[in-house]
Amino acid sequence: MLNTNIRPLSLVVRESNEERLELSRLLAAATVNQEFEDLLLNEPQVALQQGYQDEKFLLTQEERDLIMSIHAGSLAELAQILVRTLGEREYIRYPYPAQIEQYLIR
Repeated sequence: MLNTNIRPLSLVVRESNEERLELSRLLAAATVNQEFEDLLLNEPQVALQQGYQDEKFLLTQEERDLIMSIHAGSLAELAQILVRTLGEREYIRYPYPAQIEQYLIR
């Protein structure tokens, strides 16, 4: 006999990697240039305003505020905090609203 129990479809939705492209560009610039890295770590507002070699970073206000609020001692620490705070989030959309909270992946 066939099993006719049908489960509701779940969909995993992820933020696009392209949404964080500017952050990747910022961190890459700091990786290849020690002066820019020092500026980003010690005077992030100046680093974001000046950009790197005539390149500006088109960051969201949330990203700018976060970068300026972080007091990291190294580029690795800065990147780690950014990933932890803004990193990829996954949400499962479930058809029954009363059960949504138990399916959120954070």
